[in-house]
Amino acid sequence: MLRAVFTECALGAARTRQCQFHTFHRALTARRGYKRATVATAHKLVRTLFAVLRDAKPYRDPDTDYEALLVKRNAPRWVRMLQHYDVLHTLPDGTMRVRFA
Repeated sequence: MLRAVFTECALGAARTRQCQFHTFHRALTARRGYKRATVATAHKLVRTLFAVLRDAKPYRDPDTDYEALLVKRNAPRWVRMLQHYDVLHTLPDGTMRVRFA
């Protein structure tokens, strides 16, 4: 049962771009074939899950820049808050200006 679940997870991870499992699966598919690469990717997922549970730390993909994702997601909210508190002003030409107290 677990093998089937992790194989499905491996197939999903192999289709996800910008993920270490995608690159691992592609490299292994060229050498060993699609099905063996899928089982190997599932095994890598199991090892990764074990390490996450053992160390009690969240998973961090080495191929992903989490800080850039955080800024991209939160930047519009930060700009709105700065405009709300009259720190950031938008000029008629579209540029923004910071007003210091």
